[in-house]
Amino acid sequence: QDEVPVSTRNSQVNWEKILGEGPFDGVVNSVKKLVSQGRRMEARRLVDGFQKIQGPMELGDSSDFIVEVLDALIDLTEDKSIEAFVNPLGMRMVRVPSGSFVMGSSESDIAWAMATLAQDQPISLENEYPFHKVRIPRPFFISQTEVTVEQFRAFVDATGYRTDAEEAGGGQIFNTRANRFEQKDGSSWKNPGWAVSPNEPVAMVSYDDAQAFVEWLSAKDRLPYKLPTEAQWEHAARGGVPMAQFPWGDGVPDGQRANYADRNTDFEWRDRDADDGYKNVAPVGSYSANGFGLYDMAGNVIEWVRDHYLEDYYRFTPEVDPEGPGHGENRVTKGGDWASGATSLRCAFRGWSRPDLAFNNAGFRVIVDLSSPQHPFHLAENFLSREWVPGPDQRAVAEAVAKEKERQAKTEAASRKTAARKPVVEFTVRGLVVLEAPAKSDAAKAGMLKGDVIIEYNGITDLTAETLTEAATAAKREKIRPVLVFVRDGVEYSVRVGPGFSGMTVSETVVKGPFKKNVPAQDKQREQERNRRTRPEQWT
Repeated sequence: QDEVPVSTRNSQVNWEKILGEGPFDGVVNSVKKLVSQGRRMEARRLVDGFQKIQGPMELGDSSDFIVEVLDALIDLTEDKSIEAFVNPLGMRMVRVPSGSFVMGSSESDIAWAMATLAQDQPISLENEYPFHKVRIPRPFFISQTEVTVEQFRAFVDATGYRTDAEEAGGGQIFNTRANRFEQKDGSSWKNPGWAVSPNEPVAMVSYDDAQAFVEWLSAKDRLPYKLPTEAQWEHAARGGVPMAQFPWGDGVPDGQRANYADRNTDFEWRDRDADDGYKNVAPVGSYSANGFGLYDMAGNVIEWVRDHYLEDYYRFTPEVDPEGPGHGENRVTKGGDWASGATSLRCAFRGWSRPDLAFNNAGFRVIVDLSSPQHPFHLAENFLSREWVPGPDQRAVAEAVAKEKERQAKTEAASRKTAARKPVVEFTVRGLVVLEAPAKSDAAKAGMLKGDVIIEYNGITDLTAETLTEAATAAKREKIRPVLVFVRDGVEYSVRVGPGFSGMTVSETVVKGPFKKNVPAQDKQREQERNRRTRPEQWT
């Protein structure tokens, strides 16, 4: 490349040589050369110096125009002097540029995924809502593939590290009969349920194991390696397409783009029409890369990211570089895997699990974060006062969010209008009126009062005293806590009651509807918290 007549040591510029090509072309060409060489700071100094020159170069008002053009040229040109590098473990680290994208899913996205892709998969997607704008302000490097068995073995050999699965006597393997993950004695990253090979992604590693690997690699390579945040991971997965459903675009998975639960597996939710060529994991890089040149951002193994998990975090996440809630019992996983259906291959999918559990469908990849405060910024002297214009990706994201909000507003308005026109239809329901509910009875413990009318128990309607007794006896035998629905002053309430439900006096009656439904927000929140504590480990 041609040498540009700029000295950073003594801040001297050969203006006569630069302007010899013409007052405009000379400066523009010099700035372009500096930027192409990664010398953005020198390019900025050149523009600042051009504003101050006087004497024989009388450019008049055109000088202001030239400065604006040069500022825009530097701002819109990223320093691509380093696009990728290979670290001591042989990982190829690929540069992901800064940018904006739509994170999460709209209601229509979730409805489409459940109707088109779910295929009886035991999954909920409500934690993806609402979709929102996110901006990643600085570039970062991310491993082109998931961390492989060979790379993880190098870490273990160097440190003698024992994974969580090895310490616990075994990792988590999905039991298709019980429909849940269970610990299998003797399983680990060396034996996750199949014979491992060096070039496949390491599986059956916990979040804690991945974090230990990252800390060791940071010390070894003297670079700030980390697990990606959920936002960084999703930005990288989208490959420069800010609203795609999958890393490759919006095309439905067909077995040719990713490794997921296909006809080679035994899962109920498998895609029986697809054949991705593998029963479990595939060698890294077996499928096409996304727009950033990254492999397996969908499928193969689901990947740990460093965010704590909170179900409704998207409702208050910051727009710029979100890093997740400050605490939580679980960590987020992204990207789907060989044991999951097509639903979890979407960029917006959010899994979660305890950080100490190791599953044979879970792995990770690493990033080098360039957000260090020591990273140089090349700013124009007027950067605080100038008017900034959003880039194409920011405009696309803002338009998408605005359209979705407009659609939701129209839908809500139409629903209210329909509800206002809809005539009130009266009906009668058979039930059991509570004549007496002693303080220690199950009815009193559930919050019921004398005069309440029970209209449903564990899904059974048209109740009689006999059917209620039979249903309560069955619930006690099966050790379940059924939902009971009752009416009080024209309002319908739902409560979960203990097995048996005895100790009260009832009588058959008939109550007129319609009823208003009452679901207090605090009760709903308490129920969600109980579910988080008591539900079995999610297979995702």
